[in-house]
Amino acid sequence: MVLFNHCQKREIERFKAEAALHGAKIDVPTTEVKNKENNFVFKDPDEYKNLPDEEKKRLTKEMKGAHKMWSSNKRQIGKIDG
Repeated sequence: MVLFNHCQKREIERFKAEAALHGAKIDVPTTEVKNKENNFVFKDPDEYKNLPDEEKKRLTKEMKGAHKMWSSNKRQIGKIDG
């Protein structure tokens, strides 16, 4: 993920340089590309045995939501979160 973020920063800087060559005035400061993605890790089912049912349901709901967002690919290609 670090390599991807670095590549995104370099690409933004390249676009700014090209825009400046064409006469555009860029006054926007460079912002860090942030990863807002939830990184859920599925664990051994034995680790969930001691959790209360409400906590299990909450975790299941969060994991399903993250999976649906990932599988539906709602994020636009080329869009930078920041």
